Amino acid sequence: MSCRSRRRGVVLGGTAALAVSLAAALVGVSTAAPAPAAYAVPQVRAAAFETVTALVLSGWRTWPPGSPNAYPIEAIATVDVYESVHPADGTVAFYLDGAQIGEEVTVDEEGTARMTMPTDQVGTYQVSARYTGTATQAPSVSRTLSYVVDPAIRVPSHPQAAVGSTVKVGSATVSKRRVRVKVVVSASRPASGQVQIRDGKKVVAQATLPNGATSVTLTTKKLTKGKHKLKIRFLGSSTVTASSSSYRVVVR
Repeated sequence: MSCRSRRRGVVLGGTAALAVSLAAALVGVSTAAPAPAAYAVPQVRAAAFETVTALVLSGWRTWPPGSPNAYPIEAIATVDVYESVHPADGTVAFYLDGAQIGEEVTVDEEGTARMTMPTDQVGTYQVSARYTGTATQAPSVSRTLSYVVDPAIRVPSHPQAAVGSTVKVGSATVSKRRVRVKVVVSASRPASGQVQIRDGKKVVAQATLPNGATSVTLTTKKLTKGKHKLKIRFLGSSTVTASSSSYRVVVR
């Protein structure tokens, strides 16, 4: 195309645009630019498995720090993953009076994370834990617990670290949609504390393991018919750490 032809095209195009604008002004028609194409919002897939985070405190509430009797308080968070054959992975963040303490802690093969709490000031402290979740496991937050640092609290002259524990089902029977379970807690020293049975998110049975006893029998609430994966949990104490196991049962 010649230069003359290109210039003629520019003149004609400008004249046509001016004519359209004048006509629109005469009839009151808006000449606003067309709306841009809608932006496609990426879809975020929700985690496939729900979780629950349990929290216990272990150790002695001692004062002053550095004394022969001083012993740290440990926060122990354990994450359960519902309806999954895989344990929790990822990390847990611990909070003291609403502020995160240190870095997030990676959970172990049992889904448990631990962190030592400060005991360098007298006072009452609020502790909680948050499982941060993964691509397939949803985050969850524990209940809030408190501990006290007080000069008046006396502890044994030679405190010992809490020992580990295991929990298992000794026997189980099903009757009228209720499950009667004998829960056995094993540890290298006498254990005491709360024992829970969970069905999904719900606590369906709870009892206290008497001091020095090795087992306790619980009866669940009525369950729906079908297959259930029950979570059996010993919540631990200042001398024996928490533990958990799963038990599958069919309610007819």
